[in-house]
Amino acid sequence: MHVQGFVDPHVHFLQAGLFLSSTQLRGAASKRAFQDAVAAHVAQLQALEQQQQQQEHEGGGKGPLLWVQGGGWDEGLWAGHALPDASWLDEVTGPDRPALLSRMDSHMAVANSAALRLAGLLPPAGAAAAAAAAAPLEVEGGVVDVDARGVPTGVLRENAIGLVARHIPPPDGKQLLAALQVGV
Repeated sequence: MHVQGFVDPHVHFLQAGLFLSSTQLRGAASKRAFQDAVAAHVAQLQALEQQQQQQEHEGGGKGPLLWVQGGGWDEGLWAGHALPDASWLDEVTGPDRPALLSRMDSHMAVANSAALRLAGLLPPAGAAAAAAAAAPLEVEGGVVDVDARGVPTGVLRENAIGLVARHIPPPDGKQLLAALQVGV
């Protein structure tokens, strides 16, 4: 007897390549392991940006920094089960490179300060933060976690992830080609 639908032997090479080209945090069992994985990916992005600048030398200026994307983190693996926050990423991405990393179930993500600024959730660098209530910032179907001062921590829940994710530019042709090569 043959029943269709139980075996579907196809692969989405492009999506697989984009995933494999991102920051992989599954199994990161501590803050240090989380940050080490992010730092390694930042180094890869920096090398890619340098290569692109050399190839486009005649074009002049420097393009925007590539986003740190990916995820798979699970705070249940960490001592104390504390959620990551923007500072964890800021320490390894620097002040200008945006980052958004999803939890293993994709119902939560953490963004760094650069990404939160791009989304308008933090004031521009150097600007004074306005006083805010310490209640979470709720959006339809989601929540932006805030600290006791009302400042976003970087933790985004459910639909609040989209407040930052919509600022991630789509991959360009070179990135898509590289992703296809990785995915194959």
